[in-house]
Amino acid sequence: MFEVARSTYTPTNPDGSRGPSEPIAEYFAVSEAKVKALPAEKLAELVANGALAQIYAHLISLMGWDRMIAKSMERQAQMAPANMN
Repeated sequence: MFEVARSTYTPTNPDGSRGPSEPIAEYFAVSEAKVKALPAEKLAELVANGALAQIYAHLISLMGWDRMIAKSMERQAQMAPANMN
């Protein structure tokens, strides 16, 4: 059920346009499509042993990953000029 996922950051140029995307991380993530494709018996097993809740907690956490990276990169960009003085 895992697949390789990639996270990128797209900076904003001083003129407001989007800059080129930069790769940030490559990691293994649960594929929501693969979870949805599981047979009913397997889903029932995952529910019974508590794994389905953990899978969906993982998927929910992935939704914030790109936003967290973007905020971190923005903070670094804002701090860079201050550190050069």
